[in-house]
Amino acid sequence: MFCAQWTDNDGKHLVSNIAYKPLQKSITDSNRTVNEIVSDINGTLQLIRENISFEGERVYVSVPDSYCNTALVSMDKDMTENDGWEFAKWTIDQRWPIVESVEYFGRAFSEKSNCVYAIRVPTTFREPLKLAIQEVGAETTWMGTESSVFFGLNPNIGNTVFNVDKNGYNYYSYTKNIFQSGFARFYKNEWKIDCFNGSSSAKDAFKGMLISAGKLSYRRKQHFDDLRIKQLEALSGVDVEANIIPKDVNEKSLLVLTALIKGTIDGVAINFFDQPGLQEYQYDKAKVLDPPKKPQADIEQSTKRPKVQMKDRKFLQFFLYLFFFSVIGSVLTFNKKPELFDNLLTSIQIKSIQIVNNLSDSALSYFDSSIDELEDVGVEKNTSKIEAVNKDIAIDIQPPTHLLRSQSLIASIVNSFSLTQAQNLLMLSVSSGRLNIEFVGPKTQAIPVDSIGDILNYSLRQVTGEDQFKHGFLVNYKQTDISKSSYSNISISNLESFVNDFDDSFIKILDTIDSPTSRKVPVIIRIQDDDNIKKMLKYLSINGSNASLEKFVYNKQIDGSDQSAVYYIAIYDQPDS
Repeated sequence: MFCAQWTDNDGKHLVSNIAYKPLQKSITDSNRTVNEIVSDINGTLQLIRENISFEGERVYVSVPDSYCNTALVSMDKDMTENDGWEFAKWTIDQRWPIVESVEYFGRAFSEKSNCVYAIRVPTTFREPLKLAIQEVGAETTWMGTESSVFFGLNPNIGNTVFNVDKNGYNYYSYTKNIFQSGFARFYKNEWKIDCFNGSSSAKDAFKGMLISAGKLSYRRKQHFDDLRIKQLEALSGVDVEANIIPKDVNEKSLLVLTALIKGTIDGVAINFFDQPGLQEYQYDKAKVLDPPKKPQADIEQSTKRPKVQMKDRKFLQFFLYLFFFSVIGSVLTFNKKPELFDNLLTSIQIKSIQIVNNLSDSALSYFDSSIDELEDVGVEKNTSKIEAVNKDIAIDIQPPTHLLRSQSLIASIVNSFSLTQAQNLLMLSVSSGRLNIEFVGPKTQAIPVDSIGDILNYSLRQVTGEDQFKHGFLVNYKQTDISKSSYSNISISNLESFVNDFDDSFIKILDTIDSPTSRKVPVIIRIQDDDNIKKMLKYLSINGSNASLEKFVYNKQIDGSDQSAVYYIAIYDQPDS
């Protein structure tokens, strides 16, 4: 753990204290409990407090970008900002499956690039760190990635920071209109871009001011002959008291510290200490660089104020900078090899199956009654499509993990619809073993929500101007037994045909995601009208041995209008041998 303290007086920066104390173990070690992490951080902070006082100070924390996962997604004209946000989170989960608790932060770029950016942060080190800082009497001001710190150097025009790598450069581009990242090589007098987020064109990817983190060699300077790049040196433009820099501190840590001291990060970069969700760009250049002058009358009145406020205005405010650069190898192992945790998932699934047996059968009975009623009024077209798909060869083998996960999610959705038939269901969001439901009804409701699973949280809010209340539940839904069931494959063409037959429907087929063990095609579907929504669930519940419903989001207005549901589906296939 590296910590620095500095003062800022009229644009002059002075670093007065620096401390470095290693943690006992990496905070991203999967074998560590939250209590162990909290204890380790607290103990390390106590050692640092011997040299630096935290009480009443503002703390800024940066973490390596490798600790987090990101995604930038484009929104179609039919997608809302909320749809884009859900899509971005789902994209991260598809690329990097994870079993631990996480939180999502992001930013919407609706006006210019029509994109949504999301970043996923493990809760296991975010929350303990925030708590530990508060316990030593400091204010948790900002926490974010190391690359985003450089955004504060040029908030208005943005910048692209280049970190030198053995074979090229890792680049991170931050502007008001888009966040991009990737790996760049200069080969045969032109840039080759492997983009992680954003454009694959150097012209579109390298936005704002170009900054190199550290000095470039003569050969690397030639890569930027046609581009104006600023070389940021560690602690350049910053005064440092003599002999306070520990020998173990690396240059990268000092470069990030330099950018944080000289930049303006508040309201500019995404802040993990704020509430999860989408965060707006809130930088005001005029307020930061050119504060308005007071009229003479106001100045005279100010002289009559208590001396305490005069001292506050003259007080040189201290800042604390704290960030981690402990064993990144463990992080990369966790991010890139989530299969190491498959045994844990399998154990949980087996235990859950032993507890719950017949939820799937009862859920399907609800669908059957609904479809029969629709057939009575002459709706036969979509039913015939279901029958056509059923002619495929049924697969009756040991169900794969994704099928168990999908059918359990579908069963929880159907059970929720069944339980709330007499109520006005407003919202239902289901994914990753958790179900978030909100409905309107009398203050005292008799809906057995606990039949869906274990209730984690409950909220109650009165509807403005009415004798009705919004009930909200967060539930860990149960897994269902599908060992005696058989399912047919779903083809993308049949799925498209089935969805397009619904009025005002929307389907988007995304690029294939390959892994060593499987290949999957992400699909997003939006359907309106409750009857069509249930038909889509029926389709997925009786088909799809090669498909998985990963996320489901249902919304309806309080007056009962504008029912819509978004399905996030993965179609699985075996990789080429």
